[in-house]
Order: sequence, then structure tokens, then C-alpha cells
Amino acid sequence: MIRWGVMGLGKIAHTFAGEFYHITGGKIVFAASRENAKAEAFARQHHINHWGSYAACLEHREVDVVYISTPHHLHFELAKQALLYGKHVLCEKPITVFPWQLAELMTLAAEKKLFLMDAMWTYFLPAIKKAMHWCMEGKIGQVRHVSAEFAFPAVYNPDSRLF
Repeated sequence: MIRWGVMGLGKIAHTFAGEFYHITGGKIVFAASRENAKAEAFARQHHINHWGSYAACLEHREVDVVYISTPHHLHFELAKQALLYGKHVLCEKPITVFPWQLAELMTLAAEKKLFLMDAMWTYFLPAIKKAMHWCMEGKIGQVRHVSAEFAFPAVYNPDSRLF
């Protein structure tokens, strides 16, 4: 049983937690937020026994891996702290803001023999896997450039972090 701590409890964290109703090999054991009331509400909604601060999540002995879904500027520091605490890390995209931060996390994860992954679910889509396989086989020729975009419609809200 893989025991998860969720750090950052916004919309994507609710989606993530909702999927655990379909999983038999893991469960969420800790909900962490900068606001204790938000952590408690999330925990109650998703039937999680423990909640509190990010530090409390990292210190919790039952947490094996953390899922980080905080605003981007917090990803590096939280992932680094998690690795230092001996926790495996699945971090929402972008995993870091700067390339040097990712290099540091990768080095730390390798040194501590811990799992570190960007939560880019598209890696696992059948079409993406097939395209990557064709690229590795040379079936479509030499790849010289890739241009990709990820976007979604959002209602304008000047107070939202998206704007």
C-alpha cells in the first residue's frame, strides 16, 4: 500500500484525490495546506485521517510519497524538502520554474534513491507512446523540432493566478 500526502489542495488536488476511489494499491493519508481550515475541509471531503501544514505532512511517518499541486513558485522548495525527508515526489507541471532547479532535484533524488516525477499525464497516452516509439525507431525520420501547446479556456478573473 503506497501512502500519499497531498500538498496544495486546489482544483487539481480534488481531481487527484477523487481518483483514489478507483485505486487498490494506494491511499491518501495526509492533506496539507498553508491554511489549516482548508486542509481539514479537504481531508473530511476525501475521508483522509490526517491534515495540517506542509511541514507536518513531510514529518508524518505514514507518508511514503507526496503529490505537490501548489502554485508553481512553491514546487522546487517543497519537492526539495520532501526528498530531504526521504519522501518520493510526484509534482504537478511544471515541476520547477528554472532548469537548474530540476537538475538539483534530479541529483538529490538519485543520491537518495527516491522517485521524482513531473505529473505530465500525457506521457502515458497511447498516441504519445506510439509517437515516441516511432521516433526511437527512426520510423518517421530524424526529429528536428517539436512545437506543442497546452491550453484551456478560462473565465477571465483578474484576481486568479492564471491572469
